[in-house]
Amino acid sequence: MASSSHLQAALALEVATPAALGHFVAGANGELLEQLLGAVASPSSFCAFHLWGGGGVGKSFLCEATRRAFDSSDTSAGLEVHDDIDRIPVEDQPGLLARFERLREVDRGLWLSTSRAPPVQLAMLADLRSRLSWGLVFELKALRDEELQDALAQWAKRRALPLAPEVLPWLLRHSERSLPHLLRVLLRLDRYGLERQRSLSLPLLKEMLQARH
Repeated sequence: MASSSHLQAALALEVATPAALGHFVAGANGELLEQLLGAVASPSSFCAFHLWGGGGVGKSFLCEATRRAFDSSDTSAGLEVHDDIDRIPVEDQPGLLARFERLREVDRGLWLSTSRAPPVQLAMLADLRSRLSWGLVFELKALRDEELQDALAQWAKRRALPLAPEVLPWLLRHSERSLPHLLRVLLRLDRYGLERQRSLSLPLLKEMLQARH
């Protein structure tokens, strides 16, 4: 039986680390990150971004990190962030179009929206679809194996998770290759190890995964 202090530590580690643009592992998305960092750092004119791509590539992370960056700045520029904008009901889309136009008219602020497909393929109001294509449109590309391992290693280091060296390479070969999924596995492993007061080794990982079947 784990002590209450171990369980409290495990629960504390399950609290998500605040998203930050500096923690985003760009990989092939370097130009996007550079442009977004510049727009956040100096929102002196209107800039619009639309990011699209499959699940687990970092769209929601970048949205949250951008919100946090604006919240911690002293700028009075406007910010509109709309994750999964393609899921917005059609009756709400005129309001989104009006918000976009307001930012563009004052020519100061940042618009950031995301979807799973490029704007031209979205089943939305034609005017709103054209606005999403008006600014900078980027496809968010998935990380390669070495980039994904680097992202996981950086995340584990920030949280002081003492992973054995063989854990991440094995996990990448035998698990779903989605960063959010892999992070959830590592969080479960950390709690599993704390509850059993065992190190975060490859045998422990295999034991944990086997126990769920």
